[in-house]
Amino acid sequence: MYTHTAHLLSGNLLAHAITAALLPVLSRIVAPEEYGIFGVVVSIASILLPIVSARYEWAIPLPSAEAQSARLIQLSLGILIASVGLLAGLLLLGRELLPDAVSGLGPLIFAAPCVCLVLGLVQIIVAYTVRLREFKRFSQARVAHSILVGGLQVMLASWFGGALALVTGFVAGQALAYGFLLRSMLSRARRALRAQPDSPSIQSTAQQYRRFPLISAPSSLINALGVETPTILLAILSGPEIAGQFALASRVVAIPRSLVVSSLGQAFFAQAAQLVRTDPVRLRRLYRTTVLRLALVGAVTSLAFVSAIWVFPVLFGDQWRAAGQIAALLGVPIFGQIAFGSVSCLEYQNRQDLNLFWNLGRLLIAAVSIAVPLLLGAEPIVTIAIFCVASFLWQPVMYLANEISHRQAIKKHEAAR
Repeated sequence: MYTHTAHLLSGNLLAHAITAALLPVLSRIVAPEEYGIFGVVVSIASILLPIVSARYEWAIPLPSAEAQSARLIQLSLGILIASVGLLAGLLLLGRELLPDAVSGLGPLIFAAPCVCLVLGLVQIIVAYTVRLREFKRFSQARVAHSILVGGLQVMLASWFGGALALVTGFVAGQALAYGFLLRSMLSRARRALRAQPDSPSIQSTAQQYRRFPLISAPSSLINALGVETPTILLAILSGPEIAGQFALASRVVAIPRSLVVSSLGQAFFAQAAQLVRTDPVRLRRLYRTTVLRLALVGAVTSLAFVSAIWVFPVLFGDQWRAAGQIAALLGVPIFGQIAFGSVSCLEYQNRQDLNLFWNLGRLLIAAVSIAVPLLLGAEPIVTIAIFCVASFLWQPVMYLANEISHRQAIKKHEAAR
C-alpha cells in the first residue's frame, strides 16, 4: 500500500503544483463572471456524471476474472456513449424549458455533453487503473492533465477570452492526457475477452452488478447534486460573479482533498477491494487507521486556509478578494471532507442504502442552507458561512454509516465460517 501511495502522492504533488502555478496566471486573464459561467457548465456535467455510465465502472475492480472486468468496461462505455448522445438531443430539443440562468449560457450549454463524455471516460480509466494497481502510469497521466488543461486554458483565454476558452481547454486537455491509458485499457480488455471466449455476456454481467445502477447511480447523483448545488444556486440567485468567486475558492480548497483521495484514497480502495472478500475485520482496522490519519491532515489543512483572506488578493489579483473570504470559510467543512469523506467501504460492502441516506442529507443541507438565506435577503458571504457550518456538522455521519456497515459485514463473515 505504501509503495502505491508514494507513486500517487509524488505524481499528484507535481500535478497540483503545476495547477497552483498556472491558476494565478489564469485568474488575471479571465473575469469572475467568465469563471462563474465555466463553473456552471462543469457543475451541470458533474451532476450528470454519476448516471452517464450507470455507475457500472465502480464494479470494474471487483471481479476475479479479467474477462468479466472487460465486460464491465464494455458495458460502461456503451452506456456512456448512449447517455451522452441522449443528453445532447434533450438539450437541443428542450433548451427553452431550462432555467434562465442555465439557458442563458447560450452555445456553452452544449459543451456539457462533451465534458460528460471526457469525464466519464476518465472515471472508467481510473477504475481499471485501481484494478491493475498501475498507479505510476496514472500519476503520469495526472501530471499531463495538469499541464495540458492549465496550459490550454491560459493559452485559449489569452487568445480568445471568455468562458468558451476555459471549457475547450478543460475538455481537450483531459482528452489528451488520458488518451494513452484509454488505448491501453481497451487493448487489455480485448485480449482478456479473446483469452476467455466463454466469459459471461454483457447482459448477465449487467444483471449480476445491477445494484450499481439501481442504487449506486441514484446515490451518486444525489451526492453530485449536493456538491454542485451551491455553485448553481449562487449563479441563479446571486449572479455569475459570486458564482465565479465561489468556484475559484472551491477549486483551490479542493486541491488538498483531491491530493489525499488520489493518493492515499486510491491506494486504500485498491486494498479494500481485496479485503472486503477475505478479511472484513482487517478492513475495518484499515479504515479506522486511514480515517485517523486523514483527520490529522484535515485539521492542518483547515487551519491553513484561514490565511486565504490575505493570500488570495495577492496571489490571484484584487478582483478575487471575495474568493479569499470564501476559501477561509470553506476551510471549516474541508476538515470533515478530508477526514470522513475521502474513503468509504459502503459501496464495496453493498451498503449503497446507507450511502444513499447520507447523500440525501447532504443534498438537503446544501439546498436549504444556500437557498433559504439568499431568498430571505442575506448577503452571499453570510449564506456561504451558514452552508459551511451545516456541511461540517453532517460529515461525521459518513463515519457512523461505515461503522454500521463494518459491524454487519464482520457478523456475516463469521456466520459463513
